[in-house]
Amino acid sequence: MGGRFNDDFGTGPQQAGLNYFIFGADAVFRWKDIFRVQFEYAQRESERYDAFQTPTVFSERVSGYYLESELLIFRKRHISLFARYDRQLHESPLTPLGSQLTTDNFGVDRLTYGINWTLPGGSLLMINHEIWNLPQELGSTNVVGIRWAATF
Repeated sequence: MGGRFNDDFGTGPQQAGLNYFIFGADAVFRWKDIFRVQFEYAQRESERYDAFQTPTVFSERVSGYYLESELLIFRKRHISLFARYDRQLHESPLTPLGSQLTTDNFGVDRLTYGINWTLPGGSLLMINHEIWNLPQELGSTNVVGIRWAATF
């Protein structure tokens, strides 16, 4: 998908419009209800106006992907193990607007693993550990998550 995200007149250098282009793909493999692997990739390229340096339009790219798997280990109790790795990248001559980051090109990685338990009635209880690797000036962090997705 692509197009223009502003009017042709009144913005940007020489009153030009700013364009964008978005695409993505995904794939899923399932073996019965025992094993699942899922992958998704998405990318957005958009033009951005820099009025502070030399007034110019430049392109910036945000892209990302994840790979996720789940393995049923206890059918009677509906308990499965899962793991997920995801990464988001930002490529641009300038840092993101309003950001505290001092670098223009950076990536964020996250590794998540844990247990899913499908409760009676279809609700899902998730207990997981996440390791976030952020740009150097922000450091890294560990997160323990407990989530309940209610079904009613």
